[in-house]
Amino acid sequence: MTTPFFAEFLPRLKTVSVCVEYPSDEITSLQTDKDGANVVLKRSNQADILFRLPVRSISSFEIDVKSVSKDGYMAFKLPVCPNDSIVESAERSRTLDSLTTKDAFLWSAKELRAVKSEISEENTSQIGFLCAKCKELLIPFSRVRRIDAMPSEFWSEMMEFWHCERPETGGPNSYETVRERFGSFHPRKCSLIVGSYYLVLNAGDFHILPGANGGKYECPFCHTSLESSLDSSSNDRFPKWNFLLRNGKLEDAMSFPPYLYPFSVLMDNISSSAIRFFDVHLQNSDTSIVVWCFNFGLDVTSAQNGRIMHNCLKIFYQDAKAAIDAFKRNTNHTQYTTVEFEQDAYDSLYKQLTISNSSLPKAQQTFKDWKVAYLPERW
Repeated sequence: MTTPFFAEFLPRLKTVSVCVEYPSDEITSLQTDKDGANVVLKRSNQADILFRLPVRSISSFEIDVKSVSKDGYMAFKLPVCPNDSIVESAERSRTLDSLTTKDAFLWSAKELRAVKSEISEENTSQIGFLCAKCKELLIPFSRVRRIDAMPSEFWSEMMEFWHCERPETGGPNSYETVRERFGSFHPRKCSLIVGSYYLVLNAGDFHILPGANGGKYECPFCHTSLESSLDSSSNDRFPKWNFLLRNGKLEDAMSFPPYLYPFSVLMDNISSSAIRFFDVHLQNSDTSIVVWCFNFGLDVTSAQNGRIMHNCLKIFYQDAKAAIDAFKRNTNHTQYTTVEFEQDAYDSLYKQLTISNSSLPKAQQTFKDWKVAYLPERW
């Protein structure tokens, strides 16, 4: 059975906050290992338990078990290693602007260009985007001529606004003039335009087939439907979770969790409007949760899988209808924004929140009437 724990790096305080759920009377010692990378829980006549830290602490740092124990769990803070380059870079890079830049998100244009640079004679037919279902190569990077970032995550939304509002007709500021100058935004042949959670591309340039009878695009190998939508310029926009990414190391192909779509929307709203409360809806449904984005830019480890979760949103959320209704009745004190997502993105978000919450020590699972979870940008 996995021991519930979590460790959260607080870069501004240069400490790691740790909580472990374990009976203190069974522990003989609690300290960091010689590298400062793990907390080691020692027990009589049993194997040690190791808890990975998000950043290195001081080596062999001892914790007084009695002084940090309370009601079946231990909560304490560790100093970070003063010479750790990760600690220094994290302290400099945890501003909101740096966390919402187009190079920050998973599978950014910068990251994909780096993958493309790994192409060699030995792997030229293997690097690129694979079908997430059958793992056949759909977008070989050897065929990709150019990879560009979407100018702004709000750019397409701004063009949708112009499309809907349609300002004056005729003249230099008319809808037609603005549309002609800025609205006709299309990828070049064999090129990718990369957004936070999607790719804009010409499907005919790669191994992507139009579906039968004008249906969705599909994989030509397994005929799995590929999700896509049209933006305001009639470009095909494919969510990244349609694909797996295989790099030059030819390791297991990496997947893109659909919850990163809600993640990017929440971060963009925090950055642009300072809104921290959200009514998150499943599209065309009454299903919803209320989300409070309490903090961002955190590196965390927990019992979820022991890996370091980077650039986390610390989320407080409510999923019970009574709690959601009570929150909305008190909106005169709280400003919130309503956002909605399609099934894949909503389900992935809710699944990650519930798994994260259940992996925390019971003492850390709730804050007043809110459930607590962490939403990582990458692992």
